[in-house]
Amino acid sequence: MSRLTVPDHQIGSPTFAINIVVRPSPDVMQALVALQDRIEALAPAGIFHRAPAPTLHLSIFQLVWARTQHVAIGPQEWLGLEADTFTALQALAPRYEPFLLHQGQVQVGDKAIYLQFSPSAAMDRLRDEIEHHARDRFPGRHRPQIQHITLFRYQQAVPLAPLAHGCAQLPPWQQAWSIEQMELGQETAYPLLASRTVGNLALGSSET
Repeated sequence: MSRLTVPDHQIGSPTFAINIVVRPSPDVMQALVALQDRIEALAPAGIFHRAPAPTLHLSIFQLVWARTQHVAIGPQEWLGLEADTFTALQALAPRYEPFLLHQGQVQVGDKAIYLQFSPSAAMDRLRDEIEHHARDRFPGRHRPQIQHITLFRYQQAVPLAPLAHGCAQLPPWQQAWSIEQMELGQETAYPLLASRTVGNLALGSSET
């Protein structure tokens, strides 16, 4: 039996999650939207939940994951942790210089279509330290294992193979993306369709 896509019926639902993400720069955002247009043309209308451009993001770390199956903190507990967490991340971020993500490929999964970038040692080191700081306070944390941006989720269950075949014909992503700033935020509608920014965190020295 051929694999089918898995519709995501949680999109837009209220949620509580705490995320550290990177938002695309304007030139990367423009290229991502163009890529979405090409992918959307590969399937009949109504198949996809297209991630709106303002919500596109690369997840660095989820301190509280919207999909966690573990005991996690709640909104009231977060209020007591927010200021200290942001202060700790402000101290951490300058120790890591900006780095590049490049050379990506569109991947078609049963739950999403996403752009996956090549492995990054710099990203791994950054995630290592965030995880070290989060280990005791955030039992619901989630560490992504790859570098990716989700472009589409699904509205309908359709055969996966034709989508995968079509996306395999797309050229590899070659546009370099300089990761210079992270955003700490509270997600209020899944998946980051609505969120409250706690603050931004610049990588590298602040000296000019």
